[in-house]
Amino acid sequence: MLDFKTRLTQAARLIALWSICPIFLADAMTVKGKVYDLDAKNPEQVLFHFERKDKSENSKQIVESTFKDLEGKIALYEKVTYKAEDPGHFENYTFDRTQSQEKGEIEVAGKEIKFTYQKGDSKKQRTEDNVPNLIIRDTLVQFVRNNWETLLKGDSVPARFAMPDRAETIGFKVSKIAETEIAGKKLIKMKLRPSSFIIGLVAGDTFFYLEPQSPHRIILVEGRMPILKNENGKLKNIRGRIEFSYEGPLVIPGEKNPSPTPSPSAELDLSALKLRMRQEVRGSLGPSSRTFFPTI
Repeated sequence: MLDFKTRLTQAARLIALWSICPIFLADAMTVKGKVYDLDAKNPEQVLFHFERKDKSENSKQIVESTFKDLEGKIALYEKVTYKAEDPGHFENYTFDRTQSQEKGEIEVAGKEIKFTYQKGDSKKQRTEDNVPNLIIRDTLVQFVRNNWETLLKGDSVPARFAMPDRAETIGFKVSKIAETEIAGKKLIKMKLRPSSFIIGLVAGDTFFYLEPQSPHRIILVEGRMPILKNENGKLKNIRGRIEFSYEGPLVIPGEKNPSPTPSPSAELDLSALKLRMRQEVRGSLGPSSRTFFPTI
């Protein structure tokens, strides 16, 4: 039988994989991202490419996301279905992480959340009561939008993260850390942390920077990535950074008129932001958390 520390570490690994990046809802017709490994010898070397597209289909909002390696192979595919008039509340989520032969589904049906998870030949199913503050990564930014004033006052907001490979929800808290200005651009720094103190020690925090003006796009996030890296034939977690770029009109389900597309020239020069976030995140983790959970 596994001891408590081992079981807790395994749980935190799963939580970290699904609670981090990318974290936004229908911010644009196409969102692209570059994933970097903060612990690599060359942390500026792109490790994966991310792309997210959304479309309207039969009164539904369909979002499809992929992480691809440098050879173009899909490491993780995700699909989220929303009601077009109900932003922030998903109906169905599926994922297929080919790296580790994992796939699963989360279905929200009335008062129930139905989980299905499969790894290789092993399969598990579970049902849990639905909650109003249920979120997944793709709905987190809409959750932040819905609670923007509360967060700006400095209050934390609780949420239940649906974890597909644990087939359950886990408590998290979202909170504002600071209002800052980097490279001449004003940004809001926020933190995502497990509600459980013990799990928080193991999984650590995720920091993300958003634009203060609506629709509060995410510019950059650092934390645990939902994909894995291959080191000497072994799959390992990535403590990384993902930088986002936006293409096409901003589309938020439930809004009749998309916001105008920002000019690419108005995008933030990320060089200063990269350095600042790298310093802040590493400093906040500290040596004790790195020892307790070495892959952070």
